[in-house]
Amino acid sequence: MKKLVLLAAGAALLAGPAFAAPSASNDITINGTAPQVCTLGNPNTTGSATNATFAGTTVSVTALASATDASLNQTSVTLRYAGMCNYAHNVGLKSANGGLVNASGAANAPVAGSGTFIQRVGYTATANWAGANDVLATSNSTTSYVAPGVVKANWSVAGANQGNLDVNVAIASSSTPVVAGTYGDTLTVGIGAAL
Repeated sequence: MKKLVLLAAGAALLAGPAFAAPSASNDITINGTAPQVCTLGNPNTTGSATNATFAGTTVSVTALASATDASLNQTSVTLRYAGMCNYAHNVGLKSANGGLVNASGAANAPVAGSGTFIQRVGYTATANWAGANDVLATSNSTTSYVAPGVVKANWSVAGANQGNLDVNVAIASSSTPVVAGTYGDTLTVGIGAAL
């Protein structure tokens, strides 16, 4: 029996201590890319407009000039756009004509020596976005018909921004008479790439 106990003790020594199963690990890298995105909703008015109405994306000046003496009337309207840009971006304003241009062109231009008339109506557009603002300014043309020209204003924003982009469009009054006709311009408002 002594031999059997010794044999059992020897077998236990040969088997050694019991260890846990070996372990292993592996790291998984997870990545993805968010695209650069800017959005700009349709405008709405932020309050009352002076001498103007607003519908859709059109601002209509109620009375550009006085029916009594053709002097230029003051006009003001503020438009609000809901916007978002998720990267450092630009904000821009661009006037296609450099002011409100008379659709009849030079046809109604004053005759030589007749006096001074406004033939292109200037305005200012002020954009407020991300705690900063910029102004696009066009000017009245009074000496002769001036061909349309693009006027731009751009500024950069250092990072992403979400909020309201407010644009105020204002025409200053003037006692100088305005040549008869229908005046217009296209003002482009943009965020993202420079205009």
